[in-house]
Amino acid sequence: MPSTRVRYAHSRPGVSQPLLRQTNLRLVVASIYAADEPVSRARVAQQTGLTRSTVSRLVDELITGGFVDELDPLAAGRGRPAVPLRPAAHTLVALGLEVNVEHLCARVVDLSGNMVAEEWLPMRDVARDPATVLGMLGDAGRRCLAEVQEQNMRPVSVVIGLPGLVDRASDSVLWAPNLDWSDVRISDLIGDLGGLTPVLGNEADLAAYTVASPMPGKPSELQDFLYVSSEVGIGAALVRDGRVLSGENGWGGELGHIMVNPNGPVCVCGSTGCLEQYAGRHALLRAAGLPTTAALDDLLATLDDRDKAALAAVQQAGTSLGRVLASTINLLDVGTVVLGGDLVAIADHLLPVIEHELRAHVLTARWRTPQVQTVWFDPAPVATGATIFGLRQVLAEPARWL
Repeated sequence: MPSTRVRYAHSRPGVSQPLLRQTNLRLVVASIYAADEPVSRARVAQQTGLTRSTVSRLVDELITGGFVDELDPLAAGRGRPAVPLRPAAHTLVALGLEVNVEHLCARVVDLSGNMVAEEWLPMRDVARDPATVLGMLGDAGRRCLAEVQEQNMRPVSVVIGLPGLVDRASDSVLWAPNLDWSDVRISDLIGDLGGLTPVLGNEADLAAYTVASPMPGKPSELQDFLYVSSEVGIGAALVRDGRVLSGENGWGGELGHIMVNPNGPVCVCGSTGCLEQYAGRHALLRAAGLPTTAALDDLLATLDDRDKAALAAVQQAGTSLGRVLASTINLLDVGTVVLGGDLVAIADHLLPVIEHELRAHVLTARWRTPQVQTVWFDPAPVATGATIFGLRQVLAEPARWL
């Protein structure tokens, strides 16, 4: 990414020394973490506008605090050899916990983006009551935390991704229709997680951070997009300048419950004809004549065989999703749509249908056709996104952790 030279006034009336230090630390961290390759102190000074002595002092603090690693010096002719700097590995870590309709996942990631611990638990034969599910997830998280602490890593964040309406203020899932949960207070059931206060997030919001920041602190080329993910349910997240905009109460993005047909099938949310009932996994499998317990590979096999029911199911799903996306684009002026989850697996069959609907129904399509992309298939994008979101908060306030 092109570097931006930022000049900062070092002695300005009204700016406290702690605030000045925090701001300068944030600038140095951002410069090191956003770089495509390890950078020197001199390069950081050039990018931030800070003096070399200030950068050197702050880098020393960040090395001691576990934010930055030094590599071997690079000889460059005369003068002192440059010492490359990069995000630290195996020091500060974040725990991401994912509640999915079909699985639970606990995942620990360090500041350099390495996954250093993980545990999966299937949900198919597990009672879906909140106490059982969150008890299992909490135990998995504690085992992962113990594993990394034995290796002298320091957990600094816990974020939990949940499929439904989340209220951070009350630490509650207000409603998760595909789990049949309502008004569930998470901290009452998940137990202590190393003394850290868990932060709750909607699954689609957190998964979107894996697109905006494939590694903690490193922006991707995509910073403005609509992320859409489908499994049993369908969620979405609007990302602007690398940040998820989730609405006044944090409840935005419920794309799966936009009405497609008022006379359509009853949805688990209580409404009728929701998008989820046409493009969600269970809806697709039913329409293709397969049991809802079938795997996506089974659906793909029927599509490869040109099965009429399967082809019609995907056609209907793509048409419904494309029309909902067209309306969303007309409302929000989004230029890029990123598909995740199950949509990636069937993208070859789905994309032509979606793109046809966008060309037909997006008002501005004749000037700029919205781009539809897919992301790599991560079986637990919510757990990954939870760690990235948690570490982003830590990198935004490095002084707090030094």
